This record gives sequence, C-alpha cells and structure tokens, in this order.
Amino acid sequence: MISLSVEDYCHTCPDFEPDCIVTELGTYTSDKTLIDTVIRCKHKDKCRSMNDRILDYYAKKEPKNEVDKPCNICSEYNHKLKCCNIR
Repeated sequence: MISLSVEDYCHTCPDFEPDCIVTELGTYTSDKTLIDTVIRCKHKDKCRSMNDRILDYYAKKEPKNEVDKPCNICSEYNHKLKCCNIR
C-alpha cells in the first residue's frame, strides 16, 4: 500500500521534498512481495518544530486589554478605524 503522510501546513510549502520509506512486509507467493510505502517530506521535523513554536507563541499571547485584541473585521491590532471599531 502507498500512503501519503503530510501535515496540513505542508500542502502549499515550496520547500516540500518527498521522502519515501519503503518497508517489505513479506511474501505471499514465490514471486509476489508485500510492500508498504509511506511518502512524507524530508523537512518534516524542522517544519513541525516551527509550527509548534508558532502555535505556542500565539497560545501564550493573551490580550492585555480591549485595545490589544485583534479587530473582528480586519484582524489588525491597535488601530482606530471607525468601520473596524464597530463591534
């Protein structure tokens, strides 16, 4: 069987390089061999680490007051546009 093992953040990555892991599971006749193939990215550990650090950073960052919260409309911080301050 061939399976693809990539995270959601890998789908549009310009640095994606396939890394194939082929495992021989055994033979079921004299000329047929069961093979398991997993395709993943060579940079998966680096990207997972970066993704975890980014998620940790934003999970720890809590707004200090109403001004520090992102705008509901444009997601910007600390701005004073009337159209965006309507809640």
